[in-house]
Amino acid sequence: MSYKGLREHKIILIAEDNVFNISSLMLAMIYQGSYTPYPICDIAEVKSLFDKGIIPDFAIINMRLRENMGKSILEYLALKKIKIPLVLINARPSDFENVNIKGINIVGYLSHPMMGYGKLFKMIEKSTKGARK
Repeated sequence: MSYKGLREHKIILIAEDNVFNISSLMLAMIYQGSYTPYPICDIAEVKSLFDKGIIPDFAIINMRLRENMGKSILEYLALKKIKIPLVLINARPSDFENVNIKGINIVGYLSHPMMGYGKLFKMIEKSTKGARK
């Protein structure tokens, strides 16, 4: 699969393991028309994404993923100094214990269930303004 066509849209990394949540969010993004959702559910997929040279414009990370995967993703982004805008879902203070999140670009927090995606889309647009097209 070629990723060249993805550059026409903003690439949105979605770290979520609930099938309903990820499906509804992906459908909303596709319907919106200017986003290419890229779902992942473990750290190996995140590493593979960046190894392929695909740098998302924005990331949505559920901090209640199984096996502390949300925390692992934050640690990876911090380690690699990847400063894409992030929205954390279901974040709580304990999610950040023993995590060096300096330099991470957290632009907002949301919680499930999200009854609409208007607030999320506004966060994406505001924080990616001027990003590559």
